[in-house]
Amino acid sequence: MSSFSPVSCIILSAGDSGRMGMHKALLPFGKLKLTFLEKIIQSYRQAGINQIVVVVNSGLLRQINDLNLKLPGSVQIVENLHPEKGRFYSLQTGLRYVKTGSHVFIHNVDNPFIDKRVLKLMLENINSALVILPAFSGKAGHPVLIPPDVCELINKSECLEARIDYFLMDFPSSKIEVNDHGIFANINTPEDYRKAFVGF
Repeated sequence: MSSFSPVSCIILSAGDSGRMGMHKALLPFGKLKLTFLEKIIQSYRQAGINQIVVVVNSGLLRQINDLNLKLPGSVQIVENLHPEKGRFYSLQTGLRYVKTGSHVFIHNVDNPFIDKRVLKLMLENINSALVILPAFSGKAGHPVLIPPDVCELINKSECLEARIDYFLMDFPSSKIEVNDHGIFANINTPEDYRKAFVGF
């Protein structure tokens, strides 16, 4: 990775978490005294990513303020005023706050198991394709890393119903093999939560 290429992260957390029964961002991360959101932010900062934008809905924004979470000063909490428009709109909302010319990690708040080593491997291969994905045994997982040009196309898109993964399929991608099956985590229900902290 070039030292002249800024890298940011957008954490998507504007869903209603209806199946979980509470905002997934605030779930406890195992026995650590951290929420999912705090754990994800910690991993990115350990990997050297300092500009982190968290896109939330109004309910989560209130709870974050009420709980007085001790987030680093460089973390920006951004409210999606129209969460009903979906994740693609949330991503567009977050992209408005990233540095011009920045590569961007797109991270879902329901995967708190991301490790700094995975992020660093992705960064080491930042120029191998337009879309960088971690993979375990050849199967791609999360997060995804995209360059400024793709960020710009996302911002210009008027197809708000698009799925982010389908949109990114139009670009050359590179799977970076990692020894970490945590890249597949997708915690949406209480049962997912119980299984995840037994299996990881």
